Amino acid sequence: MSKTNNNHPTNSIRILIADDNRIVVMVIQRMLAEYAHVTVDKAVNGQEALTILENNQYDILITDYQMPLLNGPELANKARQLQPELYIVLMSGYPPKRLESLLDTGTIDDYLPKPPSQDDLSRMLQNIT
Repeated sequence: MSKTNNNHPTNSIRILIADDNRIVVMVIQRMLAEYAHVTVDKAVNGQEALTILENNQYDILITDYQMPLLNGPELANKARQLQPELYIVLMSGYPPKRLESLLDTGTIDDYLPKPPSQDDLSRMLQNIT
């Protein structure tokens, strides 16, 4: 876990979830709460997530593809400029083929189906530890 904030222990994985669907965010937060070493913050749109990223370090950004003000790919590009080591995961109901170009260009590091399963989140956490 490369990035830390003075308010969080160094062994904690910091995750920012950006999604305008509050129910999806709540479900993901509940699933991630099973991991003692994970702290989760949330943003309701891409612009709010960008503001949070400008002021805080994270290990993982999970962002929805479609959001108001700043969509997932746009947020991913800007987040990558702010925090180059950030592990960026795009969440979408679109078929994986549509997202592969974002993986190929390095815009994102991984993608998850929306909504993700507990297994999807476990795999994501294993990828960064």
